[in-house]
Amino acid sequence: MGSGVSLTTPLLLGCEHGAGRRGAPRVSVLLLWERSQTGKRVLGTPRAPAHAVSPHTMRAQLRGAARRAALGPPSRGAAAGAAQRSVFTAAQFTGPLVFVGAYTRMEGHVDGKGEGIKSYRMSPVDGSLLPLCGGLATPAGPNPTFLVANRAGTRLYAVNECYDGTDSTVTALSIDRASGRLEVLGSAGTGGVAGCFVTLDASEQYVLAANYGSGSVAVIPTDEVTGVGPGVEHKQHAGEPLGPNEARQTDGPHAHAIVFGADATVAYSPDLGLDSVIRYSFDAKTGALEQVGATNASLPGAGPRHMAWSPCGKHAYVSNELSASVTTFALQEESGKEGELKSVHHDSTLPSDWEMGDWLSAGGPDPENGISQCAHVEVPLSPACCFCLPFVLC
Repeated sequence: MGSGVSLTTPLLLGCEHGAGRRGAPRVSVLLLWERSQTGKRVLGTPRAPAHAVSPHTMRAQLRGAARRAALGPPSRGAAAGAAQRSVFTAAQFTGPLVFVGAYTRMEGHVDGKGEGIKSYRMSPVDGSLLPLCGGLATPAGPNPTFLVANRAGTRLYAVNECYDGTDSTVTALSIDRASGRLEVLGSAGTGGVAGCFVTLDASEQYVLAANYGSGSVAVIPTDEVTGVGPGVEHKQHAGEPLGPNEARQTDGPHAHAIVFGADATVAYSPDLGLDSVIRYSFDAKTGALEQVGATNASLPGAGPRHMAWSPCGKHAYVSNELSASVTTFALQEESGKEGELKSVHHDSTLPSDWEMGDWLSAGGPDPENGISQCAHVEVPLSPACCFCLPFVLC
């Protein structure tokens, strides 16, 4: 590098969502830059743990790379041409590892055709992906969709998103950082249906998962040998009133994520069905969760889905799936209100001249029928917190 700073290998995580309305593969690619050995942040490194992903820092380069990842390894001729165009050879490819999860079977909302989790290495120059492990996927149970890695880059955790009425699971895999090869260590149940999100606590002693179908969250201990152990905590969301969207909200709670703020003892779970963000206290010694509050969405029917924090930890941004919007919340710090969220701003993610007919004719989402609009939110890092603006995947 010439700077004297020794970098660890970055990680890139993603999820293949199957075919969209127009037949094109849909892939979410998430970038995880690790810290240098000096502890300094480099190359846009997130200062949060590995579960704080930032897919938009290289969004322009990754769009084409993500499509190639979903399509699998190129032909021999295409691979040779790509090698000639790239400044990297297979032996010199030192960019971040890329892991792409997938839906592996047909579900009510997606025609999954993946085979498991695929491994790639990405060129830091042009974003091109080099298939690893012969381009073969690692089977990791049904629908290994949302992924998270530990800070050392030696463990990968995937939530198995099952909609057949059986409990979802979290599958743990070891990562060979040199080859990108994955090996399943074990799995543990999430205690709910349609697990859709997984993260690690700050100590990395626990995996936390959200179950969309049953509207619950779970805490599962990590294990050095088996990857994960039996769950130690399960919390069922409940409450009134439910959101007004008949297609997505009136059937009950739908926990869509669970995210830690700057305080590692407080976790927040956006619930699409309840139109609220549930707040939990978290005991890092025992893994226990206790609900201590909830904040309603700024608009009825918004459908909170994902959540990201500003680098200073004073503002949270919640992507609202059903209303295609982002709500900004301020963290309350005064005595008696610690950890509470106060809505301070609400922004649409749609252009001002947006019309329903134009979007539907282009194969886009249909909010009247509960089809997804606003899926994910991330915040770019900035030394000046007041200039942090959320980016949204729609």
